[in-house]
Amino acid sequence: MNEPNKYPNRIFLYVLYVLGVVASLYLYIIVFYSDAGKFCEIFKTDCLSVLNSEYSQLFGISNSTIGLGYFFFNLLVLSLYPGISSRNYFAESLILISVNFFAVCFSIYYIYILKAVLQEACFGCYVIHAINFITLVFNAFALKTCHNKQTFQLIYKSLLNKTSILFLTIVVLFISNIVFGLNLIETKVKLSKEKKIISESLNYFLYQYNKSPKYKIKDNIDDVTVGFKNEQLHQIVLIYKEKCKHCKDAKDYLIPLIKKFPNNAYLVLKNFNNFTEPELKKMEISRVPAVLIDGKLALGWNIKGFMKEFIEECEC
Repeated sequence: MNEPNKYPNRIFLYVLYVLGVVASLYLYIIVFYSDAGKFCEIFKTDCLSVLNSEYSQLFGISNSTIGLGYFFFNLLVLSLYPGISSRNYFAESLILISVNFFAVCFSIYYIYILKAVLQEACFGCYVIHAINFITLVFNAFALKTCHNKQTFQLIYKSLLNKTSILFLTIVVLFISNIVFGLNLIETKVKLSKEKKIISESLNYFLYQYNKSPKYKIKDNIDDVTVGFKNEQLHQIVLIYKEKCKHCKDAKDYLIPLIKKFPNNAYLVLKNFNNFTEPELKKMEISRVPAVLIDGKLALGWNIKGFMKEFIEECEC
């Protein structure tokens, strides 16, 4: 059996995986402290924009969290995999190169996203992609160095023995808990920031609504009323155009809301083409859908919580 010292020195691999943990941790921290993104700006890249894009997650888990889990998994396998025999060394290398191969596939995909779709650069991302490519080459070299006919014949015994299966199960469960835990913390922080932004936007648009002048809108034969028209209720007017997707979305949002709370408000659907240009100019309406509540233009009507001011118990 070969002696362990005949195999490639793995200190270089340790250094790369630790560097991968540091790079992933840096990208993770940016979510909490946006000022940390200024380090990326030194290299004329914008990590923050990339991390805030729709491509920053995979199955609802942030890429930085997945990266941390991936590099921690490699470090644990590299450090704790049972035994130092040629057979176990081969099995360890095979595990590392297998996960490494998938990591490189994802790196190629995300490099394409960065260059072709987002057209942005991310220094931290590039560091991680470079580590993935380098470790793949190193692990391939390690695998080639230690393989022989005997190890190929005993590979199943290496990977499928009870000790190996138990070790990999524990590692996977441990890493999964770390990944989901970190992702939960990150999600809570993001939600907190979004709530703050929504709250600020809501206050702003409510202020604008209260300052808005009140307009008297004439009835038209083409008007469609949803709910019971009553002066005691809030009047919500939706001005729309035919074949307008956003107008359809507005109808799909408002109509069920009125039907759910018929004692609080009623809805009037008015066709944009039934208004004259002076009327639209007077109401400062240049695009649809437009919503007026009690005769006042409501610019922020579609912001979460806005309609609740007029329709009690609204779950919007």
